[in-house]
Amino acid sequence: MSVLGAGRVGSAVANALVLLRVCDLVVLYDHDLAHAEGQAWDIGDAVPLLSEMVVVPTAGYADLDGSDVVVVTVGPTLAAGQTRLDLARVNGGIIASVVRELDRVCPEAVVILVSNPVDVLTRIAIEASSRPPHLIFGCGTVLDGARLRHQLGKLLDVDEDSVHAYVIGEHGDSSFRSGRARPWERSGSSNTACPTAPRCHRSRTIWRRRSAAGG
Repeated sequence: MSVLGAGRVGSAVANALVLLRVCDLVVLYDHDLAHAEGQAWDIGDAVPLLSEMVVVPTAGYADLDGSDVVVVTVGPTLAAGQTRLDLARVNGGIIASVVRELDRVCPEAVVILVSNPVDVLTRIAIEASSRPPHLIFGCGTVLDGARLRHQLGKLLDVDEDSVHAYVIGEHGDSSFRSGRARPWERSGSSNTACPTAPRCHRSRTIWRRRSAAGG
């Protein structure tokens, strides 16, 4: 597996891949080789405590050859006073250039977009790439939904796996909850709804603040 971008998000993704032990080789790409090396070496320090794995830093696309999955985290993040459309104008060209390079070195890899605004950039990637569209994904509102379920679980003191709440729409200010966020209490074969409207409202507020601040 390969990760494009050795910034905070890219390094966190590469570190998670090592900790989860889902592959044997992680290639960490960044245009600044020294930065990629520093992050890869830090991540690699955990390898002796886990199963054998190799973390390879690189500044060359050729090293991504043979990747099964590529996670794209490149591009600047949202700055103060900047809208997501402003960011799309900057990152759109970067993503189009990146996917063309990926088409050249690993045309059969699954590409997962994390860079923001992720839904817009995923569409740009699909249109710029020559690979089949079903090989390009955006992380969408997966993180938003996880944040909402986590906050509800904490507020209600229940396992978040028992909270059935989803966020749909574009990842950003226009996303919204699907239906009623209903945490359920497991009781054998039946489910019992919890009367939690005030606390659910508080959780929704926290979720919206974190989604706006977290990108």
